[in-house]
Amino acid sequence: MKSLFLLLSLMATNAFAAADSVGVFHRPEKVVVLVNEHGSQGRLQGFMDALQAQDQLLWLSQDESIKIQCGRNATDASCTFRFFPSDSVSVESRSVNAFTEGKSLAKNPYEMHFESSNGDKFTLKVEEQGISFWGSKKPL
Repeated sequence: MKSLFLLLSLMATNAFAAADSVGVFHRPEKVVVLVNEHGSQGRLQGFMDALQAQDQLLWLSQDESIKIQCGRNATDASCTFRFFPSDSVSVESRSVNAFTEGKSLAKNPYEMHFESSNGDKFTLKVEEQGISFWGSKKPL
């Protein structure tokens, strides 16, 4: 009887993910950052607005070392950022630092920061000169 009550209690518990999430996946040859966000006034929505994107955004740097892929609807947005080591991308132990020039990209200045409960961090800054990125895994 107790186990049945416990099972029913667990099923009745409302368990939802946070409104936003970030994951930094680091390998020496590549870093991938995944960001998901819920909310029509979210940071990813603002980022896509700053780049004057519609529902989809796909961008690749000239040297193909930085790829941005985003999608959104009225209430949710998701972006994947992929970085390969290059002159503009520094992949270090558990972190990535990148900058891409792109006057055509940077229509409006914008900055956003994400931090997950497990310590992953990601910052993106859109400026007149281009876009800078910084991401890291939680230190060991």
